[in-house]
Order: sequence, then C-alpha cells, then structure tokens
Amino acid sequence: MAGDELLERLREKFARVTKATGVASAPNNIEIWDRLISLYSEPHRHYHALSHLDAITSWVEKALARDGPACLEAFDEPVLLWSAWFHDAIYEPQRHDNELRSAELAAEMLSRLPGDILTPDRVRAVVALIMATVRHQLPELDDMQLAATIAARATGAASPAAAAAADAAAVPTPEQAERLQRLRHDAALLLDADLSALGGSPAAYAAYAAGVRAEYAPYYAGTAYAAARCGVLRGFLKRPALYFTRWGLAVHEAAARANLAAELADLEAEVAAAEAEAGA
Repeated sequence: MAGDELLERLREKFARVTKATGVASAPNNIEIWDRLISLYSEPHRHYHALSHLDAITSWVEKALARDGPACLEAFDEPVLLWSAWFHDAIYEPQRHDNELRSAELAAEMLSRLPGDILTPDRVRAVVALIMATVRHQLPELDDMQLAATIAARATGAASPAAAAAADAAAVPTPEQAERLQRLRHDAALLLDADLSALGGSPAAYAAYAAGVRAEYAPYYAGTAYAAARCGVLRGFLKRPALYFTRWGLAVHEAAARANLAAELADLEAEVAAAEAEAGA
C-alpha cells in the first residue's frame, strides 16, 4: 500500500478514536497524531512501523465491531484503541524498556486530553495494557498497581495505589477484583492483536520475520541473531496457548504454531551450518 494511502487510513482511524474518546475537537489531538506518526516512521523500524500500527488497530477495531453493541459493552473501547495506538510508540531494539517508555508517553499525553471519558482510571488501564505486552501475559493485581505508579510518575499526580503498595500481598478488595477482571478481558484482545502477525500466511509471516531481523541486524553479528531468536521462538512454542480470546485461538493458533516451528527449523539449520563451518 502506498504511503499516502496508509497515512490516510490511519488518519481516519485516529479520527474514530478521538471521537470515541469525546475529544475529536481537542487541540492536543494534533500533537498526539504528529508525535505518534513521527515515532512509527523512524527509519530503524522495519516491522514495528506504520504498517504494524495499521494492522493492530485494524485487528482491534474488527474485534470490537464483530459482535456489534454487545462487544462494545464487554470491552472498554477507548482503553483498547488508545493502547493499540501507543503500545509500540517507543521502539529501540537494543533497549529493554520500550514498553515502559511507551506507557509513560501514553499517560503523559492522554492525561492532558479534555473531557470526562478518558478518566484517570482509563489512563491507568491504557498503561497496564501496554505493560502487559512486555511478557504477553494477562495482568495480575501487582501489574495494576504498577500501572498506577507509572501513570502517576508520568503525569506528576499522586498515586492512588500508594496506600495499597505496602499491602500488595493482601487479598484484593471486591472493587479491585472487578477492575482486574475487566482489565484482563481488555488485555486479552490487545495481546492477541499484537501477536496476530504470527498467525498470518507463510508469506506474511516471512515478511514479519524478515522485518524483525532487519531491526536487530545492527546489534547482532553473524549467527548471533539466529541463536537468540531460537530462544524466543522456543519460548512461544512452549506456551499452552499463544492467544487468549476465542477468536484469536480459532483464527491464528494453528497457523502461528506452524509458522513459528518453520522459522525455528530454518534458524536452527543456519546455526548448525555456521558451527559446522567454524569447526571444519
């Protein structure tokens, strides 16, 4: 797809998310749009680029619309849409705090939007969903408390979790348990969207894998990338399930496992060949 067409489609999606959040006319929108498009357009991005942003936002929008109003009642639309937009805002392959920095940026920028839809609780939920992509696991109570701390630090506000932090091991209150259940429900959809590329066609998966390798190429010499990537792939394949939603499991699970196994076999052969050549 041509760059202009991609940008126009993203612009239409951005208009929808600002409308859903009740901030369609907010002057901050231009700042958020410009910052995100600039970040996702960085030259070192080959996979985590505008095309990835387009793909994940499309996946989330389709999932929200699939069951009509009933689905919108089940999921928190503003939280999911904004977390999709910000989840890879900061991406430097050599760093290990990209999700944290993306979450901080989301909290800082979203907290300045006007209106009563994007509440502090929703901003904290966006932060929690972005942080869930670190391990690609559903959030737990301590993750919810961590999100509150990150959001407070990024916005300069007092953390509502400060009193609970000293008692983090306690049994959650009914209100906390309900909030955590909603958060995990939303996180399941975002995490499935983020890994949807794994379950694409073999050609689409090959393009994804090549894009990720190109991003790491400046930091891994020789077969170092192949060896490290094998560890990542084995970790995915050891999971009982890669996806959390019924839709993700039905549409992507089998294809994703086949794609991961095929890439792993190719990379193991590459490493073996290099080792054989070095020992010859």
